[in-house]
Amino acid sequence: MDLDDVIDAIAAGATSSAASISAAFKDVAVGYPNPRGRCVRIFYGGEAPPAYFGEGMTLSTRMIGQRIIARGFWPVAEYAAKRSRALMLEMWQFVHNFRTAMLADTRLSAKAVDLDMHLAEVDQDVVAGVLYATVDIEFIVDFNEYTVA
Repeated sequence: MDLDDVIDAIAAGATSSAASISAAFKDVAVGYPNPRGRCVRIFYGGEAPPAYFGEGMTLSTRMIGQRIIARGFWPVAEYAAKRSRALMLEMWQFVHNFRTAMLADTRLSAKAVDLDMHLAEVDQDVVAGVLYATVDIEFIVDFNEYTVA
């Protein structure tokens, strides 16, 4: 597994999902989650238990999965009911389209052995004084196998 290729494949899925909502939703990038308006950031989230392998231990090896996070940001300018509803529906549409795209190719065109896409989590965060509605989707991809002496 080449983590760089896997991150790029996840970013491509996020890009097509964002564009399917609005032609203006183009700010999808690999980088730390520092938002600028409506955008998606994909970043390395550290190690994780390997998908589908329980503890990931054998007598002579240890398998460690890799965590990738896709975080979408939507600025919240107001709480009017109509606008809030439209924002929630747009977030749902992004998640739905993203999941559809990623689950259609869980091997990421042979760039990964498998991909475990976790459930989306929605929240609100203040970043640099701006309130954002956020959606986080965690992916556990492949694993590295380490020899245990």
